Amino acid sequence: MQARKHLFLQSTLINTGLEAHRAPYVIGSVTLAVRDLELLSAFYRDAIGLELININETEAVLGVDGCNLMHLVSRPDFTFDPEAPGLFHTAFLLPSQAALSDFLRHAIEAKLDLEGASNHGVSEAIYLTDPEGNGIEIYRDMPRNEWPRTPNGTFAMSTDRLDWNALLATVEPKTSMPYHLATGSRIGHVHLCVSDLADALATVPNLFGMERMCSYPSAHFFGSGGYHHHIATNTWRAKKGTVRKPNQLGLETVTICAVDDAAYQMLKAKWLVAAGVASGEQVTVKALNGLTFALSNAESA
Repeated sequence: MQARKHLFLQSTLINTGLEAHRAPYVIGSVTLAVRDLELLSAFYRDAIGLELININETEAVLGVDGCNLMHLVSRPDFTFDPEAPGLFHTAFLLPSQAALSDFLRHAIEAKLDLEGASNHGVSEAIYLTDPEGNGIEIYRDMPRNEWPRTPNGTFAMSTDRLDWNALLATVEPKTSMPYHLATGSRIGHVHLCVSDLADALATVPNLFGMERMCSYPSAHFFGSGGYHHHIATNTWRAKKGTVRKPNQLGLETVTICAVDDAAYQMLKAKWLVAAGVASGEQVTVKALNGLTFALSNAESA
């Protein structure tokens, strides 16, 4: 089991040219604790279009291009607490508008229960939820030089209605059945529910090497390498003062991937300080009200 998990953590990043991955630190993968492994594995394969890379009776690994992006771990005895800090959504970044329009066509044909679609100025996004309540975003980025900025230099992200008809007008002829997410797709960001925004504002830049790129009264967006956001935090759901406890369904681990060994060592040193030790292999840390993060090195993949 340990060997498989190590392989999972070390096989998350291939240079695809995506804006989100032109950065020192990116989101490599997400691990979810799930009640029904068979149901969730089938959903992420058939509805979302991930490749089922490996599965046994206790865990499943899914991804794109053989790259591991999502790890599902069977936890049938765990419980779900909607007011606990955790996952708001995992955001899968597609390489083009054509790829997003292809997903929308698939979603309509498969009669997926879509919950929303937005133009954020920096991106176009479609939202849905998996059968156990874990949020999902499927999106594509606008060209970086078109991202709107505020006078102080941060990004002016908005939430406007996405024109579905205009998006569908760009659909290209089908190239494969069944549906798969486009080659080059990766996790672009994770959006997290936290119970303390001030803690997030202090923690994310320090522990994860990301700058605040946009803020609203109840949400902050942080990015590495000038990206609009790799990690978002909001207080829309988590009850104030709560900390994520063990034995909860949903988000188990977010893996942050460093682009090279220098970036990896820099972040690891910060995690050692956070753990209160002077040396060692501190490649996991608890932060943001009890959430677990892991650190991976792309050069070791």
